[in-house]
Amino acid sequence: MDPTRRPSGRNVRLPRPYDAAEAFVPHDLPPALDYSPRLVSRLSRADWALGRVSSTAALVPNPELLVEPLLRMEAVFSSRIEGTQTTPEQLFRAEVAEDTAPDDDTREVLNYLKAMELGTRRIGEAPANLDLNLVRQLHRELLADVRGGDKTPGRFREITVWVGRPRQPIEYASYVPPPWESVGPLMQAWEAYVRGCIAGAPEADAPALVQCALLHAQFEMIHPFLDGNGRIGRLLMSLFLMARGLIQHPVLLLSAHFERNREEYYDCLLGISRQGDWAGWVAFFLQAVEEQSLTADRAAKAIVELRNEGQRKLQAVGAPAYVFALLDRLFENPYTTAKRTAQQLGLHFQTAQRAIHQLQDLGFLEEITGRRRGQQFCARELLQAIEASAGPPR
Repeated sequence: MDPTRRPSGRNVRLPRPYDAAEAFVPHDLPPALDYSPRLVSRLSRADWALGRVSSTAALVPNPELLVEPLLRMEAVFSSRIEGTQTTPEQLFRAEVAEDTAPDDDTREVLNYLKAMELGTRRIGEAPANLDLNLVRQLHRELLADVRGGDKTPGRFREITVWVGRPRQPIEYASYVPPPWESVGPLMQAWEAYVRGCIAGAPEADAPALVQCALLHAQFEMIHPFLDGNGRIGRLLMSLFLMARGLIQHPVLLLSAHFERNREEYYDCLLGISRQGDWAGWVAFFLQAVEEQSLTADRAAKAIVELRNEGQRKLQAVGAPAYVFALLDRLFENPYTTAKRTAQQLGLHFQTAQRAIHQLQDLGFLEEITGRRRGQQFCARELLQAIEASAGPPR
């Protein structure tokens, strides 16, 4: 081990039949972190970039125009890290489909979205709501009626688990988290650190972005649930940044960066337990914040400009108010149908059709099924702007 790094935990021998491997029990937070010039530089750039996207979001008259599509993108990419194949387009279309049920992968992403909306609402009520009770609620929401739904949703694990290739024995595991008997006390200590961060306690004195990095890694090392740990851990990052006041809305797609750099993401997390390399993980996390903040800022400005352009065109032709309302609804989901529009806006079906056709005539919507019945419409340019929010910054 590098002499500048300190042990981040201890290895313990497991009882039979798992005594061929040792489990890792992390020390309580916070670790002794060396703020090297490189790390300080990363922190400065990440803070600046996050402030930039937060300022842009604050200028939007209706923040939901940004929050709803970006929430869906985060749900897609966080779930993709765990093996789902759903694309942003598939998720958006599944939400408006009238004649087909979503496939299993898409239902997992929709559950992630529901969990994120629940967490956002609870943190909006009070930052102190970020506690173990909320973590369990989020886990129940995430695994409701999908893969993993039989793995005690909302309850910490009570068996030995390990991380590795499917069906490989424990001695070949890439990581063995703490014995299940340790999970409760470790998560209580995790919660205490979260509370200290939110309350500004002296023992939690560190920049908020560093605190977020520490909390995510600690959660993943504890591995408190039988399934869904990665998705819940990534979901909690946005909620923590909201609770700490760094962002007002969950507009930061950190999972997109982790998915693009999946191998480095896992290696940095493993580096904590194997080499005590907290600084390497924190530096990777701060780079993710910087890159995704700049990407989100660019995407937010493009989305807002598309809305302004659409409003200008509607004003020029004297469109009725309900067409303006439909335009805004498309920023939540760029796909729609006449039935969906009628339900969302409380319109007669024929009036909803007229609103859609007016946006078609202006080039904002296009019909994508080629059918006469059950037609779906897409704001293609808006979809492209939303999808760009996940890409690397230019």
